[in-house]
Formats: sequence, structure tokens, C-alpha cells
Amino acid sequence: MILRGGIDSLDVNDYGRPWPYPSRSSIARLAAKYDRDICIKAAWEAREIVQSQDRAPNITGLFEKKLRDLAEVRAAVRGALSDVAAVGDGEPCR
Repeated sequence: MILRGGIDSLDVNDYGRPWPYPSRSSIARLAAKYDRDICIKAAWEAREIVQSQDRAPNITGLFEKKLRDLAEVRAAVRGALSDVAAVGDGEPCR
């Protein structure tokens, strides 16, 4: 719905036709793979990009890229936090 709202806010493309809507099957596949909060954040970020550029040649691909980027950041943060938790009291950090 967030992605579709981004498309609906756009004018027609360079050929005078509406921009293509996101692929429902791809969105459903991605939503099943990632946490809900990451999906919502990625959708908002993709929508902001679409609206700022006033174009959406492949919003599904943009959404997927944003999901991967956010999941990668989340994994890195969780990894760093687990490393910190593994350090005992009084031991130096490396």
C-alpha cells in the first residue's frame, strides 16, 4: 500500500503511460522473507525516493534493494551488540 501510494502520486511516464505498479508476487515473497518492521521501513524509503525523483521505473527492485540494505545493517548492529555482550566485566575490548 505504501509503495502503491508512491506510484499514485506520480504523473505519467515519458511515454504518457502510468508507471508500473509493484509486482504483488515479488512483494509477497519479500514480505515473507523479512521482518515486518524492515519491510515497512524499506517501503517508506522507496516511496520517498520515488517521490523525490518523480519517477518509478522499477519500484519493486528499489524496494528489494532497500530491504537488503536494511537487513544488512540490522545484522551488523546485532553482531556488534552480541560481541559487546560477550565481553566479560573487566576484560579489555579488542
